[in-house]
Amino acid sequence: SICMESGCDVVTRCGHVFHRDCIEAVLKTLGRGSAGQCPLCRGPIKKAELLEKPAELEVVEGDDDGSIPAGASAKIKAVLAFLENNVVKKNDEHLQKPHKAVVFSQFTSVLNLVQTELSRRNLPFVRLDGSMKHEQRVQAQQSFAGHGHIQVMLCSLKAAGTGLNLTAADFVLLIDPWWNPAVEDQAIDRLHRLGQRRPVRALRFVAERTVEERILDVQKQKRAIVEGALSKKSRDEIQKIRLEMMASIFEPM
Repeated sequence: SICMESGCDVVTRCGHVFHRDCIEAVLKTLGRGSAGQCPLCRGPIKKAELLEKPAELEVVEGDDDGSIPAGASAKIKAVLAFLENNVVKKNDEHLQKPHKAVVFSQFTSVLNLVQTELSRRNLPFVRLDGSMKHEQRVQAQQSFAGHGHIQVMLCSLKAAGTGLNLTAADFVLLIDPWWNPAVEDQAIDRLHRLGQRRPVRALRFVAERTVEERILDVQKQKRAIVEGALSKKSRDEIQKIRLEMMASIFEPM
């Protein structure tokens, strides 16, 4: 936010949340009134593109103890706790580069929840998803790489397949599993590119006793199919793996 008050009511195209009066005052101060730069990531914003913050993401005023509002999932709590304890608060002075994390989810609604909590904690971030124009994606990527105080990027899983270079980060957080493990591998590979000089840690957040555990089983079986094809397993053997994979989906939890 700009004024540091707890309430926020509009969202910019780059995914940051501000008071409407505050952000409109910034645009007016810049002299153009209806267009300018986001105070957090310097991405282009327009007054006409400011979106009302969804009601279901509103935070109760007075809840300033840093806790997540009732109803938010335990997984979101775990993600925020990890970011605060292992990324934001672990930047020692001897480090040449600050720790940074890319948080992936296949659901923009989940990214919205994480975004709201980052804003409540005044933790700078950028966002990249399929609704953004190419110029906005480039700006978000450049801001993430070029500004040390921006330590978190929220990214939709499918947007990770657009040739992104995210070597500024050394943590990958996968909030939800996807049926095709290659999609997750591609997201992690955005950090494992030429120019990466640090070890990269990838973490998956999986809810116990839910369909997410079944998805992990399917991922393993899909990898077995690929490995079988590469190792010249017989067609019958590969077909058996496929049938076992399909049958496992319908097994009781």
